Amino acid sequence: MDPLNKTERNTSLFNFIAVYVIVLALPLFLAFWTGKKYPAGGGNQKAVSEQKALADEMTATQVFIKKMEEIDSQRPQEGASNETWNAWIQGAEQQNNDFRARVDKFQKNNAFTGIRLTMRDNACSSLYRVNIERKNYLDKRTALLRERNETAELERLKAENARLNSDKQNLQNNVNMLMAQAAGRPAPAPVAASPGAGGGGGAGKDVESLRWELKFSDANCKKTQADMLEEYNARPKRKQLYAVAKKNFELITNATSGPTYAIQQLANAKLEEIDRVMSRL
Repeated sequence: MDPLNKTERNTSLFNFIAVYVIVLALPLFLAFWTGKKYPAGGGNQKAVSEQKALADEMTATQVFIKKMEEIDSQRPQEGASNETWNAWIQGAEQQNNDFRARVDKFQKNNAFTGIRLTMRDNACSSLYRVNIERKNYLDKRTALLRERNETAELERLKAENARLNSDKQNLQNNVNMLMAQAAGRPAPAPVAASPGAGGGGGAGKDVESLRWELKFSDANCKKTQADMLEEYNARPKRKQLYAVAKKNFELITNATSGPTYAIQQLANAKLEEIDRVMSRL
């Protein structure tokens, strides 16, 4: 995930410097306007009182800025795991929300008049810009992290689909081989053979079992393809693929002979997954 670009970094730095300058210069600036740094009788007691209140507000706000810097210094490396980034983003978002609440409280303080009121508004404006910019940055980080998650999931699904297609082809090759072996054996003595029974007994059962495994693999391929289409919001195509997969899984689960118990259990689990997904489509 890429960091903020140069313009955004410079803007962030400018905002922070502006806030710190206000925080550090405020007492001297207010003392200049009131004509004194501390009350000494006969002075503008109201201005001095507002000066102290404004300085206290800025000091309290500075605590949140320091905490923000501390969190930023702990930002994970670009190649860190998703879990590490999620933990950092969660803490940064909570701190940013607390920061916004503190600035809101500062902005709603009606104890200031004149130049103190103007400085309060200017300070809060700078602080709000810092808060908004930071929120935008955290939103961008969250979006990039989500994109990385989705890309990884898509690659996983593609790999699973490729594996299933390979398994399907291997099963088909085994079916073809067993069929050829069965056809090459000496013909058995004439007996009343039921449909599907193969010469020699064992080969026919192997072929039948492999056919059911092939049907399961094909249905699972359709389901995986439908899962992958979620990334592209292809709802009609997904429904079509799920319907085909569901039909084949139902054939497997309802068969009274042929498929193994393990295949039937897997098919039943896949049916439940499809039903859950289709209920949301």
